[in-house]
Amino acid sequence: TRLLRLPANTRDFSTQEPETLTLDNYGVAIHGQGFSRAAILDDISKNYPAPLRDYFNIGLLHTCATGREGHENYAPCSIHDLKNKGYDYWALGHVHKREILGRDPYIIFPGNTQGRHIREEGAKGCTLVQVQDGRVISAEHQALDVLRWTVVHLDIGGLDTVDEVMERAIAGLEHEMGQAEDRLLALRMIITGASSIHNQIVHHRQRISNDLRVVAAERGAGQIWLEKVKIKTRSLANKEEILGSSPVSGLIRYIQELSRDEKLLRDLASELKKDLQTFPHEIFDGESDLDNNEYLRECLSGAEELILSRLLTGGLDHED
Repeated sequence: TRLLRLPANTRDFSTQEPETLTLDNYGVAIHGQGFSRAAILDDISKNYPAPLRDYFNIGLLHTCATGREGHENYAPCSIHDLKNKGYDYWALGHVHKREILGRDPYIIFPGNTQGRHIREEGAKGCTLVQVQDGRVISAEHQALDVLRWTVVHLDIGGLDTVDEVMERAIAGLEHEMGQAEDRLLALRMIITGASSIHNQIVHHRQRISNDLRVVAAERGAGQIWLEKVKIKTRSLANKEEILGSSPVSGLIRYIQELSRDEKLLRDLASELKKDLQTFPHEIFDGESDLDNNEYLRECLSGAEELILSRLLTGGLDHED
């Protein structure tokens, strides 16, 4: 990005201190400050100048506000302080999900204009703000994305056959197509719920994933990309009764112990990091997060369910 040329009408705010840009023809004053380095950990909004009289005052701020999950702690600030600054509108950057933090005055994260991956799902765009007599009368989201990411949670609770699962999946696909507003849809399907067919689902997960991709291609007419199918179903059976005193029970209990013990999880992550260096990055779709204990617990839970399904269905088959 250092090599990109900005348009001639772009203004870089000073990185040394906040400053004000006035658009006199419109009676607008924009207050802001640039960043001199990758991360600013101080509350720079405290030093923003006082609002200009007879101007519509906009505060432009790159910030995490009071902190947002998945985002670095850039220029944290208090919503109370922003409200009391006397500005008419606060336009916030950094957080990629649209969020309205206040309405008097409006304090808004408009989000980014295009989702980049599955963790940035839903409609993306900008916020169109209408001002009348110096006051904001509306702040509406305007969708600008050309590809929309979405997650479908398919609960199979109460279903008794794989055919019923496919019917519910098709209904979910068609619903999301209707919500995408003729955009290309990148969709992840997560199959959840406790069901009597849990073992069939887990045991034949690859076949089910392939069938769903075929359905998406047929029903979507080239407008749906099924990015991934994740299986997170549960068995209705009692695990203790299934395992009894079998040798597998020791392995399952060890997996459960790993999930509860923070130190063991860190040790596991350390060992996995060494081993995974020998595997191609593409295997993990860029999603492996071995420093995140919740991610490790999710992986362990998946391994536990996989072992149980193999035990109940007679071991491995050609899909493995």
